Amino acid sequence: NIFYIDLRESEEQIWQGLDKGCKSAIKKAEKNGIIVKDIGEKGISKFKDLNIETMRRDNAKESYYDFDFSKIYWALPSALLGAYSGNKLVAGVFLLYQGDYCHYFLAASDDEFRTSGVGNFLLWEAIRWAKGLNSFKLFNLGGGLKTGDGLESFKRSFSHKTKPFYT
Repeated sequence: NIFYIDLRESEEQIWQGLDKGCKSAIKKAEKNGIIVKDIGEKGISKFKDLNIETMRRDNAKESYYDFDFSKIYWALPSALLGAYSGNKLVAGVFLLYQGDYCHYFLAASDDEFRTSGVGNFLLWEAIRWAKGLNSFKLFNLGGGLKTGDGLESFKRSFSHKTKPFYT
């Protein structure tokens, strides 16, 4: 199963669906001055560096390290949002979209900011970005690597709505 947000709901309804801890993390990042902006193609190399740092921290397979983000950015409808502390990019999220759906594809963060709430804040801003375009019905958060893992728990903190996913 994947977790999803129904973007046809109001922003307030979506906010009410977030877990308490998720809301606290978002507020913490806001209080600490984290800002989110669309970094587009100019941010791809910095995002790739953050992604490599994140994969190393999470012990990802080496085969994932040579991923060419610029090819995907130009080949598919996509957006790259970055979270900043001052002038430093501390997290990023790569979104893909098509038709009624916006997909949370990849996220990465600076190890120093892992406990700052930046990941929650960045994903919340990505959801708001997708909702603001008024063209998407669903925001696909995806699932975890396996049932009950930390990634699944993170996504569940944003929504308890699930759908089966098939490839």
